[in-house]
Amino acid sequence: MTTKSATAKTKSGAFAAIHSAAKGLHRVGAVNKTTMREYDALCMDAIPEFSAKDIKRVVLAYSGGLDTSIILKWLQETYDCEVVTFTADLGQGEELGPAREKALKLGI
Repeated sequence: MTTKSATAKTKSGAFAAIHSAAKGLHRVGAVNKTTMREYDALCMDAIPEFSAKDIKRVVLAYSGGLDTSIILKWLQETYDCEVVTFTADLGQGEELGPAREKALKLGI
């Protein structure tokens, strides 16, 4: 499995200006998503690929639900990496306690 980083840089100052203008046009609907991707490819440096061996740490938005609990263990086993979990109280309050208990049972 090969993944890519989400960070990219423009090839030059001129390409940065071109890309910025294209992004502005995309925001107002004058440039569609396909054309914007073409501008991305033209103006941005290629993002280097990395393998599972390169992954040392993953941050996971953890709810304590079945899906995030399963993916947490899958990440640990598949990538043999540290998984840092983040859980936020967005007004639900009562769900933080069970999420914390489940995380402790999973050994995180």
